[in-house]
Amino acid sequence: MLAAYGWLCSVPRTELLVFLEKRGCVIGPAKRQAAREAGFPDAMIEAFAQHASRAGKAEMQGE
Repeated sequence: MLAAYGWLCSVPRTELLVFLEKRGCVIGPAKRQAAREAGFPDAMIEAFAQHASRAGKAEMQGE
């Protein structure tokens, strides 16, 4: 969590990031659905997840 915090501080403070931060560290099916319902497009959610993965701050587990 501490390593991720340092990385998150360097990421632009977008509305999506703020939305996700308040809901824990996992972007799973339920959180993706909640983000969609809040008006965030799938492409934006996926781009954020891919950015975190490429930065070495996230990994895919399951679906």
